[in-house]
Amino acid sequence: MRRQIFFVLFCLLAASAPGSAHAAMQEQVQRFLASITPPGAQTDYASLEESSDAILVRDIVSHAQSAGGEETVHRIGLLQLRGLTALPSGLFRLDSLRAENIRIDGMSGIDGSGAGSIRIQTVTATDMDGARIKALKLSGIEFSAPAAGAVSLRVNTATLNDADGQAFTRAAVRAHSDPKTANGADALLHSLLNSGSYGALHVRGVSVRKAQTELLSIAEITSEPDGAYAAFPASGKLVIRNASLDLRDPMAAGVRNWLGQDRLLFNLESRHRFSAPAAHVWDSEISLAPDARLAGSCTAQNLTGFSPALIGAAQAAASNPATLRKCDLNFTGTEFVNRWLAQDGAKQGLNLEEARAKYLAGSLLVSLDPQTANDPLALQVISAGQIFLSQPSRLNIQLAPPGGLKFAESVIAFTMLLNGGPEQKQQAMQKLGLRIEAVPLN
Repeated sequence: MRRQIFFVLFCLLAASAPGSAHAAMQEQVQRFLASITPPGAQTDYASLEESSDAILVRDIVSHAQSAGGEETVHRIGLLQLRGLTALPSGLFRLDSLRAENIRIDGMSGIDGSGAGSIRIQTVTATDMDGARIKALKLSGIEFSAPAAGAVSLRVNTATLNDADGQAFTRAAVRAHSDPKTANGADALLHSLLNSGSYGALHVRGVSVRKAQTELLSIAEITSEPDGAYAAFPASGKLVIRNASLDLRDPMAAGVRNWLGQDRLLFNLESRHRFSAPAAHVWDSEISLAPDARLAGSCTAQNLTGFSPALIGAAQAAASNPATLRKCDLNFTGTEFVNRWLAQDGAKQGLNLEEARAKYLAGSLLVSLDPQTANDPLALQVISAGQIFLSQPSRLNIQLAPPGGLKFAESVIAFTMLLNGGPEQKQQAMQKLGLRIEAVPLN
């Protein structure tokens, strides 16, 4: 009997020995790695050890294959886990996580240019409870592709508060493994934009490049949804600070020729308020260097969120169609307009005031032309343009459709406005509640 007791104690001690504990830790880490890598991925690592209160996993390599047949390779140089605890749901709780030197190869480039890569210097997360993460920060992010002239993206830091890791995971799995969407460039973006996946997002130091040319730079992006509306753009605010768009790219040639600028500097601030069951209000403002300000406010109902298939979604929502109630758009910018007049006049050997006089005279001739004298839209545009060009003014465009305007109705109305005769244009303007005017600032 005494020998049997000793044998039982020996077995219990053996079960709690370091080797057994290490094996249990290995199993738990493998399960955790499976939860953060694509489904069916084969994952290995060089070493696993405990240091003070942390688990350190080095040189993690994961091979996966998408539904489209492309192989992706995920690498993490160092993964540090503190307070790793398995939950009954199959997810995990963590006090903190830190990952360094992350790289994913075999991803499609952001412009669909072929096998690209994602690199992230560090990822830190604190207070993870299942799918929820209190604070998530990424630094040194780079999306690139090997093709010459491919578009690349770099981000200094991105911080998410109250992130829903499950929303990101669902989006990634759907984009990676669903045969219907795996090859669609918008699958992941669409899934993320139309899910409530975070409480606040702060991005700093954004740079979009094509070869050696920086197409776009943004100092700061802030997005703070209020949770009232899941589909993009979520109810809340969006701010873009100190953005610079290069207009020398062939795709922007038309804008460059019109503005006479190589680079467009701008800021954006937008606020979207949603009131259940279906009311939307937007207030937005864009500032353009040196002094232009474009401000707008719109109200609408029954929107289904923006997506790559926005028009199709709006058409499909026949029972509760999207309806525009009112839009006001205001533009000011005396120096901005003067610069445009100066550069446009310089093409014809005219100075600023000569160019201004030319446009004012041209507008007068248009108003006297029998073909446009009865055109209600042309007359409003000419009248507003004469005031706006001759003195500092606020240009206002308003849509106030009586009873609201549904998507199908707007297509018909704008078609009539652009291609119809005087009577049809008048009817379209009444349907849209369209008014264009300029109001002197002094």
